[in-house]
Order: sequence, then structure tokens, then C-alpha cells
Amino acid sequence: MKVVSTIRIAMAVLCISFTVYSESFADDTFVVAMHPGAEHEKFRKAVAPFENYLSRSLETPVKIISPKTFDDVAQGVTSGRISMGWFGPVLYIKTKKKYPDKIHYIATCIQEKGGKKRSFYYGYFIVNKDSEYKALSYLKGEKWGFTNRKSSSGYMYPMAFFHRDNIDPDTYFSEIRFTKTHPGLTDAIAAWQPDADNLIDGGATWDVNLWEAEKKHGNIFRKIVRVGPIPLAQVAVSAPVFQNAVLMKKLKAALLTDVPDEVVNAPGFRYSGWEVRDDKDLDIVRDVVKINEKKQSD
Repeated sequence: MKVVSTIRIAMAVLCISFTVYSESFADDTFVVAMHPGAEHEKFRKAVAPFENYLSRSLETPVKIISPKTFDDVAQGVTSGRISMGWFGPVLYIKTKKKYPDKIHYIATCIQEKGGKKRSFYYGYFIVNKDSEYKALSYLKGEKWGFTNRKSSSGYMYPMAFFHRDNIDPDTYFSEIRFTKTHPGLTDAIAAWQPDADNLIDGGATWDVNLWEAEKKHGNIFRKIVRVGPIPLAQVAVSAPVFQNAVLMKKLKAALLTDVPDEVVNAPGFRYSGWEVRDDKDLDIVRDVVKINEKKQSD
């Protein structure tokens, strides 16, 4: 059987009308979901070389999308409408627990910073440098920002941090606001003004977004707490893809060998490659999930 034919079998569950994303795809398209809520033009420039590389490697059309939400990624992969998705570590653990046979780990993302490769990142609590906030204690009674409840660095890890320090954000801060995206949070901190009715006074994000925000706004952010390390995105595939041995072999070869320079050097592309990590590396994430679940049940 030809490779293309086997891929079509694996992709047969894809709907021609793809409801998670405002586009339609042919039923043999390998759909990849990354970075929910990304700015469209920048996202397309960043992922276009990767999309072309995967198309060549898999010998089938590939479309990389940025769904609106993290839930869209999880729902798309578990339903089979998305072939492969990027999951924050907390979302991966929770989705895998709920749908163990519908989502399958394939690799962990790697980034390069300062010439060193890493499979983790750090979250930060940040404020505007022009503010008087020098530490978390200065923000008591002020407005605090999370990104969204599905985000590892933008909500789950910070909530575990607060829980361990016996801080209840609902009473510690005057107001909790959700910016939906990480760029939205850093934009809000960048717009902070003294003696103004600011959207938020401090908030939680992750290091890569902070680096990108510094390029956009300048060196105007103050880091007051570091959280982590947090495992980088977990790449997982749907059940139909996992069950296709030919497709999986080609996919692993594409991700786990040296990726072409035009892919990793594309402006805005966040990764230098992928590697297979031991599942035990996610035990710390499981602890974070347990802490958050315990807090919700208290």
C-alpha cells in the first residue's frame, strides 16, 4: 500500500468542514495545532517552513493552525480532527488522564538559548519597571493578571506557587483578570501607568513571551518571582495517527532527526528540535495538577 493511501486512512476521521478552526481541509490533510491565539501573520511566517518540511517528510498535505484556545487543541486531537497538537505540560497531563487512548505522546520540544539546548522553561511574575512593586508582597491589594486557566505558566503553576505559600489570590489581590493570551498580559503590563486605572498591576507569563515582549516594548519589565522549571510543550498525536505505523515512522524521523536550518531559523519559530523524554519528567507537573485539584476541592 502506498504511503499516501495509508495516511488517507489515518486522516479519514478529519471533517471537511473543520469546526475548531475557520478553514476547511481535505480529508487527507495532516493538521497540526500550535500556539493558540497567535497573531496570524507572524504565526504563518514562523511555521511555513516547518509546514513545508512536514509535507515533504510525510508525503501528504500538511496544514499548521493556531486555534483560538487550548481547549480547541485538546478537543481537536482527542476527536481526531487534529492530527498532532502542541500541549502545555499541564494540559497534556489532564487530557491524557481523561482520554488515555485518544492522545499519544511523541516528543518534547527543545529550545536553544545562549547556545544551550533545553527542554524546559521558566514562568515569571512580572510588573512594569516604572512601578513601585519590588516584590510580590507589594502587590497585595492590587490587580493581578493570569492568561487563562488552561495555561501552565499563565495559571496552573502560579496557582500551585500561591497554594504552597498559603496565598489565596482571590483575597490577596483586589481583583483577578484574565488576559486570554500571554502577549495580551505583557501588553497590559507595558501599558501600566502610575495613578491610573490599569487593567492589571502584575501578572504571570513565561520566559519566551517575556523575551518577545522586550523586543516589542523594550526593557520595561521587572521580574519579581521565578516559577519552574516547567517542561516545554509536549507534542502528541491523535489515535488514528498513532495507529498508523507507516505514518508514525515517518513522523518520528521528521521530528527526531536534524531538522533543516530553514525550519529552526525561521523568524519567530520557537524550537530548535524535539526529543523523547521519560514520562517521569512529568511527575512534577502531576504534582502541580494535584495541588490545583486539591485547592479546588477545599
